[in-house]
Amino acid sequence: MPHPPRLIDHNPDTRFARPPLEAPRWRLAGHAVRAELDGGGGGGRGGGAEPRRILLGGDWAAVREFEDCHRREPSQLYGDLHPRIREADLSVVNLECPLGGDEPIPKDGPNFRCDPACAPAIAGAGFHVASLANNHIFDQGAAGVHSTLRACREAGLLTVGAGADLAHAMAPLRVEAGGYTIGLLALADTEEGMAGETIGGAGPVFNVHVLDRCRALAAESDVALVIVHGGKEYAPVPPPYWYEQLLAIASTGVDAVIGHHPHVPQGMTVARAARASDSVTRKAVPVVFSTGNFVFPPRRPTAVMAPWMSLGYLVELHLDNGRIAAVELVPYHITAPTGVRGLDDEQMPHFATFIEALSEPLHQPEQVEAWFDAAVDYFWTQEWCRRVEGLTAKLCRDDPAGLRHGRSHFRSRPHATLIDRVIHRKLTGAFATSPPELTARIEQWFGATWPTRALVQPSAACGQRNPP
Repeated sequence: MPHPPRLIDHNPDTRFARPPLEAPRWRLAGHAVRAELDGGGGGGRGGGAEPRRILLGGDWAAVREFEDCHRREPSQLYGDLHPRIREADLSVVNLECPLGGDEPIPKDGPNFRCDPACAPAIAGAGFHVASLANNHIFDQGAAGVHSTLRACREAGLLTVGAGADLAHAMAPLRVEAGGYTIGLLALADTEEGMAGETIGGAGPVFNVHVLDRCRALAAESDVALVIVHGGKEYAPVPPPYWYEQLLAIASTGVDAVIGHHPHVPQGMTVARAARASDSVTRKAVPVVFSTGNFVFPPRRPTAVMAPWMSLGYLVELHLDNGRIAAVELVPYHITAPTGVRGLDDEQMPHFATFIEALSEPLHQPEQVEAWFDAAVDYFWTQEWCRRVEGLTAKLCRDDPAGLRHGRSHFRSRPHATLIDRVIHRKLTGAFATSPPELTARIEQWFGATWPTRALVQPSAACGQRNPP
């Protein structure tokens, strides 16, 4: 008779727990809001005593009203932000459009295609790296990805986050800047255009090897940055699945996680994560969930397309002695086709209020879930119930547009998550039971009265809305 098994261990492994979270301590710093970061026990690697700056911008696409923006002088397009872009030791932007290509893929929504001349225009403005991990990079198929990579290479613009196959799409980029080896990884949420083993596209953030790749990036770089593109468009907070994935990335030892895609700004939290070379000492890792649009034309607001599309911010990481000592968010308004302009002295205190209010729920995971559920109820009531009803009818009659629309909704994780969460809340009796003050906040977010009325441009407040 064999001996029965003997229990050795059945305790949680804290190495895989969510990292502790802290609220940033914001203060005004000229035309930016600044959060100082505690180094967590000493400096990092590389670099000298002289502080350095890394600048990261959000979605850039020469489409609609910005179709000819690459022909403009950088000082005209970027206004008072241009010196910051040009003077940073490393400047990165999310290029959210294929440059060339003529093989539009079947999809729901627009197939972007921009002039390859955008690459030298972006490089000429002072950007060094184009992040390509987004839901539009594969809009023109493999030919569009290839054309984009070629145009950027010929312009001297480095790229990360997309390639001819999964291996190339997920390859990290390491550059030397300001005396540091800076490693970058760019990844996208599950939508159209994700790379596969033999298919080009964007690097998928939910690939099984992502966290290991982040650990390797942290171990091999003086400063490791992960750029992510995803989450729910127009919502004031990220979906819980996206929130948890970004915190998991932050826990791997990287130095910052910077997100975009929702077309509206979202807040920032600070994760306390172990260093790659030291499992005991914890460092402060800023996690930015959405910078909002950049050179990307805002659309007319509707009941479910929040009017904050014309507001965004650049992220400046200030390096000192091999670590990120401070984060500055540099806000701007987007006016198509003019370009972007930094906020003035009178507007800056309002932006500080705005970003602090959006950041507050992010330090408590249960608050993120509560806020997102309230947003889900709002989305469903205002539009998504009718949208899914119409989609079902189109699917049942094999309507080609409906099939594309349906595939987008069921393949796209942000869309599928919203529908799944509605179903769960209705089955459990939780639908439309959010606290009244939270429901009011969501309605005020879409009505442009919260967190502040002061930052909505007149042209962004005139959308047609359904009554809440």
